[in-house]
Amino acid sequence: MMYRFFLLFIHFIVAIPLISYGDNSETAHKESIVYQTKKFEESLERANAFLEDSTLNLFLASIINKLSDNDSSNASLLRVRILKSSTFNAFAAPHGTIYLCTGLLARLKNETQLAALLGHEMTHIVNNHSYQNLVNAKKKSLSSANLQFGLELFIGSAASAISNVTLKSAITGYTRDLEREADSAGLARMRNNGYQTTGFLNLFTILKTHVERYDIKEPYFFATHPAIEERISNYYTLTGLSPVTETYVEDEDREFDGILKPVLLVDGTMKIAAGDLSTAEENFSRILKADSSCSDALCNLGTITRLRSGNVLSEHVVKWYHRSMSFNSNPFSSQACCELGMYYYKSGIADSASFYLEAFQKNSPGSPFIPLIKDYLKKCLK
Repeated sequence: MMYRFFLLFIHFIVAIPLISYGDNSETAHKESIVYQTKKFEESLERANAFLEDSTLNLFLASIINKLSDNDSSNASLLRVRILKSSTFNAFAAPHGTIYLCTGLLARLKNETQLAALLGHEMTHIVNNHSYQNLVNAKKKSLSSANLQFGLELFIGSAASAISNVTLKSAITGYTRDLEREADSAGLARMRNNGYQTTGFLNLFTILKTHVERYDIKEPYFFATHPAIEERISNYYTLTGLSPVTETYVEDEDREFDGILKPVLLVDGTMKIAAGDLSTAEENFSRILKADSSCSDALCNLGTITRLRSGNVLSEHVVKWYHRSMSFNSNPFSSQACCELGMYYYKSGIADSASFYLEAFQKNSPGSPFIPLIKDYLKKCLK
């Protein structure tokens, strides 16, 4: 899915003419930049790249409205959209959309940390940082090659086809002065609208820990170690607080985790596919603390336990899948029923495998797994 999304992403960008930095660069108006980034978002929609959830969308909009000093007219110009991507990134486009990748959003623990992130990103839009970056690019004779390295890490070698500097800078980050301005304005928005500014410090502390844990080298947003250290230092400068008296406290919020459930599910599934079972387990455990009846989280925890147990039949795996089935309106149509049948088959227990696979086949005839299940059932009879 993500591979197809990036191919479409590349296809769209290639179609955008390169903005000239020669004598005619003044003709590159803000309206042109806005038009181009709107087309970029349309390409993402066609690629089904966005995670849509009405509760989450309303929650994000409420934070934007609050950070806009509860001025709905200003807030209406901004929109937050969630990209189904394990990439540890967030960026803002000049037409008014803030993009948050599920890989980053799933690491946040509460609304205050999210407000810190959104306050920073909305400043890039409100203060026209994309256009300012374009002017800076002309002054510095910035070529496409200057931004190549960061995009290659973001989307691979195909980044050589990307010619739009506006989108490149949005994804890979702005100049230090513009990033510092976004930090400062973001902190002010938090302070003026009832958020504890320590959420900003906690956000970057979480990111620093995550970057060090996975040895992330991406030079965009705040992913590199030096960049995070500088942002934390800026926090102390802007607030006048001292590192001696200010410490990070991971303030978890179960209500926040409940709202974030679709994000945690998507990110957790991606983490399983990538072999990062520890982070996936953390995601699904957070969901269960907020909603103990989430069958999807229970099923995925069964899968994690199965992957860890190897070829040895485990009672714990069976218990996870049965718990998941118990919270489904039709237990035999659930993914857990399918997983349990396949688990018994691979464990060599043909009778149990046949029972669950036949039940799933009967109750979920439209499942894409039906051809595989039919094949397994034939083998069970041998």
